Amino acid sequence: MKNAVTDIDVASWITEHRKKKGWTEKELAKQLDISQPLVSQWEKSRTRPNAEWREKLVEVFGAGFGDEETFGKSFGEWLRSKREKRKLTIRELADKTGLSWLAIKNIEDGNIQSPHKATLKSLEKILGRLPAVQSKDVEEARRVGDFRDIEFEGIFDIKEWESKVGEKIPCIYVIYDRSLRPVRIGQTGDLRTRFKQYSERVWWNCSDVANKYAYIIVKDKDFRLKVEEVMIKLVGAHAILNKQNTLEEES
Repeated sequence: MKNAVTDIDVASWITEHRKKKGWTEKELAKQLDISQPLVSQWEKSRTRPNAEWREKLVEVFGAGFGDEETFGKSFGEWLRSKREKRKLTIRELADKTGLSWLAIKNIEDGNIQSPHKATLKSLEKILGRLPAVQSKDVEEARRVGDFRDIEFEGIFDIKEWESKVGEKIPCIYVIYDRSLRPVRIGQTGDLRTRFKQYSERVWWNCSDVANKYAYIIVKDKDFRLKVEEVMIKLVGAHAILNKQNTLEEES
C-alpha cells in the first residue's frame, strides 16, 4: 500500500499551504527555523521533508497529519484511509461506531468538516486516536467567523437527539427532511427542551419530514433572534414548518 508521502504532491502541498498563510519562502523558513533555500528545494521537488520536518510543517500550517501514512490528508481523507485499512465498508463502520452511514459518508466526502465531539470519540474507539494537530484543526474549524462563542454542531440524525443534545444549549437550529432540505428553523435557549416539545408533534415522528438536525451555539438571545429572522427569510418556502416572516415565541 502506498503511503501518503508518495500519494500526494508534497511540493505542491507545501506551496499551497504557504500561500494560504500569505507567507514567502523566507517567512516559512523562519517559522520552521531553517534556511530559505531548503524550503525552495522542497517546493521544487529537489528534496523531500523527512518525518521531523513533516510534523513541523503540519504544525505551522495547522492542516493535515504528519505521520507517514496520512501525511497532508484532510480529516475526511484520514477517515477513509483508516476505514479502508481495516477493510470496513461505510455501513460496517457505522454499525461498529453507532453512527449513521450518511454521517460517515458526509465526513469522508468533505461535506462535514467539523464533526461533533461525540462523533470523533466514536470514530477514535474503532479507528485509533486522532492526532493532536488534527484535533486542534477540527476544533478551530468549528468556530464561525469572528464570534468566538459560536460553534456549529451537526448534521445529526433526529433519532439520535436524546443522546447528543445536552441541557441548556442556547442556539439557532435547523431541522432537515430526508433530502437535507431545511423544513424548520428556530432559536431557543434550551434545545433539549425544544426537541422534547417537538417530539410530541406528528411531523417530528415522520422521518421523511424530520430526518436530520444541526445547530449553531449562540448565547446572546437578541443576536439569536436576528439571525433566526434572516435565516427564515433566506430559505423562504423551503422551511415549510415555519410561518414565513413571523417568529414563534422561543425560550
